[in-house]
Amino acid sequence: MTGYVFDIDDTLYCREDLIWQAANEAAEGVLSDRPGFIDLFYVLSDENFPLVESGAITAQESNIWRFEQCLQRHGVTRSRDRGVLAARLYTDLQNHITLSAPLASLLDHLKEEGSLLGVLTNGETKHQWEKYHMLGLGRWIPEDMVVVSGQVGATKPDPAIYRIAQQRMHLPADDLWMIGDSYGGDIKGASLAGWHSIWINRRNAPTQDITPDLIFRNEYDMTDYFLQKNRKP
Repeated sequence: MTGYVFDIDDTLYCREDLIWQAANEAAEGVLSDRPGFIDLFYVLSDENFPLVESGAITAQESNIWRFEQCLQRHGVTRSRDRGVLAARLYTDLQNHITLSAPLASLLDHLKEEGSLLGVLTNGETKHQWEKYHMLGLGRWIPEDMVVVSGQVGATKPDPAIYRIAQQRMHLPADDLWMIGDSYGGDIKGASLAGWHSIWINRRNAPTQDITPDLIFRNEYDMTDYFLQKNRKP
């Protein structure tokens, strides 16, 4: 049996679309450099994540700070006020995320062929579970196959969190595939744990010291690959 374990953010839904929409609306449409804005936002996310994980700041405080910094560095005036607005808009958008039709088809396909499915995600416990329910993932992935970093006390790419997921899946490492967008958390983490990996490389970033087994630009390309003649990696 093969196990496929999915990240949530920017894997099972496109978070960067929400970030850009919220920022551009708050900035009244003056932003133009989407790649630069998104790249900076994710750099700041990595910088701030340990504080959110430890409870030193809230996820909302982190959102406000990230939007404020990004807007300021992209020349937007009143960046503090607009950062607060962007964070509120972003939260509203995240409260209405849905699973795309291609991903629903992919999950149906993997389940029908007998694969075991799971989720392995970094983030604050309540927030990530809300996403699990909003996306309707319980249709394919039972709750005991969901591992959230804030709940278990380990964070990708730490092999410890992969071992927790593996224990729940009851499969050897070589039968497990991590599917995610984060090169550091998902691809390197999977490699350290002895898993296979599939990289959703939305920003067309270069590979570094570890080459994923498969690379796709987005969920549409990934779904097409799997559905072609019931193809398996």
